[in-house]
Amino acid sequence: MSRMGMGKSKYPTRYKGGELKDHDDWDCVDDLELVGLLENAGTGLNPVFKLTALGRMVAAQLRQHKMDKGTWQTFAPRI
Repeated sequence: MSRMGMGKSKYPTRYKGGELKDHDDWDCVDDLELVGLLENAGTGLNPVFKLTALGRMVAAQLRQHKMDKGTWQTFAPRI
C-alpha cells in the first residue's frame, strides 16, 4: 500500500529504461529522498518537500539540458 494509504496506482512509473510496475508517485518521492535530492520538511500527514543543495544542482542541470534542446532520454546529471 502506498504511503498515503490510497493503494497502488494502476499506472506504472515510466523512466528512460522502461517501466516500474507497482511503483507510484510516492515511491518516486521516497527514491528522491533516498538519493538526497529531496527533503521532507513536513510530517507524515502533511508532507512538505524541498530540494536539497544536490537537488537544486541537478534541477539546474536539467533546465540547462532542456534549454539546449536536450531530450529527457539523453539527460544524465553530473554529480
